[in-house]
Amino acid sequence: MSEIHLRGTFPAIGRAELAEFTMLAEQVLAAVRAEPGVLQYDVFLSPDQARAVALQRYADSDAVLSTLVARITGWLGVDYVDDWPRAVAVGLAAMFVLTGVAHFVNPLRADMIAIVPPGLPAPGLLVTVTGVLELLGAVGLLLPATRAAAAWCLFVLMLAMFPANVHAARMANPPKSMTSRLPVRSAQEVVYLGAALLVALGGGQ
Repeated sequence: MSEIHLRGTFPAIGRAELAEFTMLAEQVLAAVRAEPGVLQYDVFLSPDQARAVALQRYADSDAVLSTLVARITGWLGVDYVDDWPRAVAVGLAAMFVLTGVAHFVNPLRADMIAIVPPGLPAPGLLVTVTGVLELLGAVGLLLPATRAAAAWCLFVLMLAMFPANVHAARMANPPKSMTSRLPVRSAQEVVYLGAALLVALGGGQ
């Protein structure tokens, strides 16, 4: 997984509207920077103050792209994703569908079985069960009545599964799909946990 960088330009800002634009930009920046996965969100004015350029950098493309698409849909008037917690829930659901399906498709399934810590019994069964839980959690995130509960459950599930990432990082010859360094995996985990927490606390009805 890789960072995603976005650049946007706001042309022809009139001098009369500059103060209002600056005030609105500050409000937007404060809100967006607080979102999980946002590494950078800055707006710069051109020397003549006629244009503004927005620079955005996100930690992970998979969940963030789904979240942005959902949020833009909300801005277009779709109430279902008309706030950040609900949009993030859609992004998380998309991610967990992908990772949940991977629990059942080789070679990724075999790689996941290989990184189950040796002290745990029945690695194949554990991979199957966690895959089912991820898919159920993804469905739960999409239903307003179960969204918050699903986010809490996935938060706990991610914590429970993280030791497998630690074990993979310590393996002499980890599977090819599991070669990310532990600091990278840890950073991604923090982003996903933060996203789940945002949904759990604010993604209800």
